Amino acid sequence: MRKTRKDSGEETRGRIVAAARELFRERGFDATSAEQIAARAGVAKGTVFLHGGSKERLLLLAYEADVLETATRALAGIDPAQPLPKALQAVFTHFFRLYERDVVLARRFVKEQVVLTHAENPLAPLTLDFVARLRDLIAIRREDGELDPDVDPALGAQSSYALYQGVLVGWLAGWIPDAATRDRILAGTLALHWS
Repeated sequence: MRKTRKDSGEETRGRIVAAARELFRERGFDATSAEQIAARAGVAKGTVFLHGGSKERLLLLAYEADVLETATRALAGIDPAQPLPKALQAVFTHFFRLYERDVVLARRFVKEQVVLTHAENPLAPLTLDFVARLRDLIAIRREDGELDPDVDPALGAQSSYALYQGVLVGWLAGWIPDAATRDRILAGTLALHWS
């Protein structure tokens, strides 16, 4: 079966993203050049920008598989016996573990995520799907009687995600000094929000 132009383009894009991911982890974001990404992917420098856009966009794409896998694992592991604030904290803790692997690179990744509009962010669909799945979790908890019937699941999901993002940014920016304090702040914030 012959490859279509689309298949070939997706394969090239995949090689570029994989090369960027490897180099960002090996050398760091700032020390990685488009030329190095092109060489590792076996393409011309112009092809890197054609398929990946900017180096910052490549960083987002480099995290895409990790974010999707983390979200899937976190949501699949929810303990239905846990109160909602603890269940949400457990979900968000999976993402903290992802970012703890390389805090310097995570700091740059989250910075890019925060400043882009949804239209500019290639990971926006993943984020929107994740928040929608949190909404579904909250709706189930409301139907089961854990939450007041007037609770808006969509608003609850968005506000819980915003609380997590605030703690994440505070930790990566150094306002929250360590992981234990970060986890305690998130737990307390979610408990307060849902009380």
